[in-house]
Amino acid sequence: MALADTRFNDRRRKLAAKLAAQRIDAVLVTHLTHVRYLSGFSGSNGGLLLRKDLTAQVATDGRYTTQIAREVPDLEAIQGRAVGKVLLQQFADVDGPVRVGFEADYLTVSELKDLEDSAPESVTLVPVTGVIENIRLVKDQLELEKLEEIAALANQALEDLLAAGELRAGRTERQVAADLEYRMRMLGSERVSFDTIVASGPNSAMPHHGADDRTIEDGDLVTIDFGAHLRGFNSDCTRTYVVG
Repeated sequence: MALADTRFNDRRRKLAAKLAAQRIDAVLVTHLTHVRYLSGFSGSNGGLLLRKDLTAQVATDGRYTTQIAREVPDLEAIQGRAVGKVLLQQFADVDGPVRVGFEADYLTVSELKDLEDSAPESVTLVPVTGVIENIRLVKDQLELEKLEEIAALANQALEDLLAAGELRAGRTERQVAADLEYRMRMLGSERVSFDTIVASGPNSAMPHHGADDRTIEDGDLVTIDFGAHLRGFNSDCTRTYVVG
């Protein structure tokens, strides 16, 4: 189930209020996690332009025309590959100066230079840091429920793996990781939230070892660090076992 439109409106309203306090007329959001948080769009290329009066537009390229119409029915969608440039052009016919915030933590120097070169003369780009992140810190009830749901899914996959005896001596780390990821998928996960770690024996001393072809032996400590992803929410769980 997608988040209700009112939740996205509420989030955009909070953001607009914080920007108005900084005398920013609009904000250009290009970090995909934040685009999804503020609009519901989950594609791999997207942007959002939010003005202080709460009017907003989203942008993506032709691959996502149908998807963005379905996921963001309440906002005007603009098509273009370079979403930041396309959205800034909405100020091309505006009289007077416009201060537009950009996400300073997620733009490279060259990307910022491209935006500056393509922005209409009326636009002044203003760096914005931490504003959306601070709003995201407080989870609403639906977010909490979704986090619990994806955590329970991943934990169930691990319990099923253990019950099936798939963590045992004679198997490789890579085999255990593949079985765990398969089980998460079969339970409904869209993908893993990060590369699965199965670190056995001496490898268990390395927190971010990964999973390779080492064969697990009796007496090994095995650290498993894993997570599932579903509808924009991730889980992260770490467990350590003694084999045998």
